[in-house]
Amino acid sequence: MADHRALPYEDELVCLEAGGLTALINPARGGDVLSLTHEATQIDVLWKSRRALREIPLAGPLRQDAGSFYDEYPGGIQELFPNTADSTTVEGADLPFHGEACRIPWSIEHGEGDDRASVALRTGLRRVPVSMKKTIQLDREVPRLTISSTVENTSSQRIPYSWGYHPAFGRDLLEGGCRLYL
Repeated sequence: MADHRALPYEDELVCLEAGGLTALINPARGGDVLSLTHEATQIDVLWKSRRALREIPLAGPLRQDAGSFYDEYPGGIQELFPNTADSTTVEGADLPFHGEACRIPWSIEHGEGDDRASVALRTGLRRVPVSMKKTIQLDREVPRLTISSTVENTSSQRIPYSWGYHPAFGRDLLEGGCRLYL
């Protein structure tokens, strides 16, 4: 069983606790969910890289090669935008492997709500004229994590995009009897 408290930099993360879950969010790089722990069993359902277990993942360079993404990959859950796969060029802008949103810092807008533990994060992309906001919530009644995101095109030009999430699940969640609903 993994203990979410094993991250040596936990005090630099946003910690949400509700509904029998604890989530650790990293605004310094992509607003990633680095840990999602079931409190009763202390099982963290997300996989983390060895690097993420040693040091806080920070914003990295926006190089085009896939290797640069994996060199800094922390595991957990990333939001991929404005592209979700290989690096590409769109309207003259070079977009890195898996997009820019998961590699840059996000700022914290607010925390706890009335009936959910939540945090709202915001960022602006550098390569395309887009502002992004996401809210990460834990339901207080049931063990459920919800991520809600919005994207605003801040220009008058249409911008093509691909958008998705990239969860990396840990071994404990992948054992027999586990169910995942997306």
